[in-house]
Amino acid sequence: MTMRKMPVWSPAELYRHLNEGSRLSILDVRNQDEFDAWKIEGKSPIQTVNIPYFDLLDLEEEDEEIAAAVARAIPNRLKDSFPRSWPILTVCAKGDTSIHVAEGLRRLGYQAFNLEGGMAAWGDHYEVHAVEQTPRLTILQISRPARGCLSYLLASGGEAMVVDAARHIETYTRIAAERGWRITTVFDTHLQADHLSG
Repeated sequence: MTMRKMPVWSPAELYRHLNEGSRLSILDVRNQDEFDAWKIEGKSPIQTVNIPYFDLLDLEEEDEEIAAAVARAIPNRLKDSFPRSWPILTVCAKGDTSIHVAEGLRRLGYQAFNLEGGMAAWGDHYEVHAVEQTPRLTILQISRPARGCLSYLLASGGEAMVVDAARHIETYTRIAAERGWRITTVFDTHLQADHLSG
């Protein structure tokens, strides 16, 4: 199947939209149990609809283009749930099936985007914010927005300490390497009930 390049949002773009309070809707095409366990949330409520991927297919022939089958099924399944005046982000586990749904929506005139890498990429996305940057001390807050986890990287004199590290330790080692720091200390302030400690 040939599909033109689909407009996507990276996890970083999604974070920016959520942080700015942009108007958007989400069509999550994961199975109901996956959706119930974990979904995208923002500072303010986001219009989110969950319809499993296979419920959005209206295949007439076995080799039919999937986006065409989705475009045929959407009017019956969604009715007028979504406005056409702001973006709709389609989401699945890894970004592989939701891309067809986004294409089907675009064919119907919606401003549809696919979440690049899906929920897996969103869950692994980190944001870095400088809390303090002076010649003697740098404090970086490292957040994992999808999970609500915060950690910190404190550095002085070329040495760094990681506080409450999340499990993706390459995030900390990459930042330290880029800034010429050597991580010498790792410190957990409490038992991590919400994530594996790095």
